[in-house]
Amino acid sequence: MILTCSECATRYVVKPASIPAGGRTVRCAKCGHTWHQDPTEDVSALETVDIPAFAEDEPRLRPMSSESNLPATREPPLLSPRSLKWTFFGLLLLIVITALLVYREPFSRMLPGLGAVYGALGLYGSEGVALSNVRVSPIPGRKTQYLVEGELINNSDKPRVTPKMYVSQRDKDKNILETQPIDRESAMLQPGKGSSFRFKITDKAGTTAFLTIDLGSARK
Repeated sequence: MILTCSECATRYVVKPASIPAGGRTVRCAKCGHTWHQDPTEDVSALETVDIPAFAEDEPRLRPMSSESNLPATREPPLLSPRSLKWTFFGLLLLIVITALLVYREPFSRMLPGLGAVYGALGLYGSEGVALSNVRVSPIPGRKTQYLVEGELINNSDKPRVTPKMYVSQRDKDKNILETQPIDRESAMLQPGKGSSFRFKITDKAGTTAFLTIDLGSARK
């Protein structure tokens, strides 16, 4: 027979023999509600129907023993194949991310493009990176344009990310006329290695006496 809790509508399967002729008190294992349960009518007079089998992901009912005062309880469902698939992919993603963080130095050597990603995440700094061999030369035929060339050298013993570069035009009194960032992609520099740069500067005011280049942030 099937008992249904009137409070939470949870259903339980119990043996008809566990309910005596005078009825008995039962309690819902889910919400704790208790009620007096009378025996059902003669089951031999009821129509017999086939009960469909439970699907794999549906909870199964565990019959209550005749000696217990509690209705049947539900067994927790097993993990479905879809849940197992997502659990597997989650663990695989966690392993990949952990490997990229722990072994970032060898990965950055094998895949230089990862250097910019590590730098954006703050996993590599720019300490120890310095300017070298900076040259400024006028562009022939263009009186107000200059070509700036040089290198960024990693003088530290660890991989570093190339910092942002800013160039300032100054007058003869060292006053800043204009400061602008240099548009270049970040790159990973291995210890002792360098990265060259090359860009053009236009002296719009025509009063620029010299240039200064700052790394990391613009000089005030």
